[in-house]
Amino acid sequence: MAFKIKRFISPLNIEVDPKEPKPSNVKYGALEKTSSTSASGRTTVTVTQPFSSNGKKTSKSYKQFAKEGGDVAAAKKFNARKSGSRTTTYSYGGNKPAGIKPVSTSTPKPRIDLSKKPSIDKDYGSFTYGSNAHNMNSGGHSTYGKTAAGKTPRFSQSYTESPKNPMSGKANIAKSRKITAREDQLMKSDFYNQKYNPMQDKKKFETHLQNIETFEKRKNDKKFARKKITDKRNADLNVKREALKQKQNTARAERAAFKKKRK
Repeated sequence: MAFKIKRFISPLNIEVDPKEPKPSNVKYGALEKTSSTSASGRTTVTVTQPFSSNGKKTSKSYKQFAKEGGDVAAAKKFNARKSGSRTTTYSYGGNKPAGIKPVSTSTPKPRIDLSKKPSIDKDYGSFTYGSNAHNMNSGGHSTYGKTAAGKTPRFSQSYTESPKNPMSGKANIAKSRKITAREDQLMKSDFYNQKYNPMQDKKKFETHLQNIETFEKRKNDKKFARKKITDKRNADLNVKREALKQKQNTARAERAAFKKKRK
């Protein structure tokens, strides 16, 4: 059975050749449409329609159908089939050159999100260090300190001004640096010791901070907690023993003085 398709029109409009029979025992299913687009931009559409037939002949005889100019062979072949499908394909487009990407006309998004406000680092104060000892035979001194947050580090004039011909060949020292958030947090620990100079003994100061971190993590450890209690108890006992010893020494000295006075 041949079909005529309207040119340049969707295959949904399929016309049956009027010379072919229209048997009433054929049932057609829903149209199924698939499409694919090539790299060049050309789209190919395929439309398929299933049908089924019980194989019965129409009420019109093949002789009568032949007299009307119909294709008897095609009609017999069509009526003999129980099921099948008819398919048509058409294509359109294809003006886009292959390998060339279209240029986008949309405004690109900025790499930086302007809606977010820039973060400002918190000020934790500064470490300061001043020294003129390396340029003086005697009377020189060095000072290590800490400036509160929001304050500008200040130094003694003896640190900021250097002699015209310094004996060490180097100027007096007056320097500072910002305290980090980590340093500020660890310096609040009970384990912090101020004897370490972060401006001069940088390695020792960093080791001390690492030890503080370790001790702070052990606070919840029962064994470490018991040891800490024991150490505190022993320290208190040593203080009491030292006080008792001092008291005994004082009593002995008083008795000796009393005996000496009696003589």
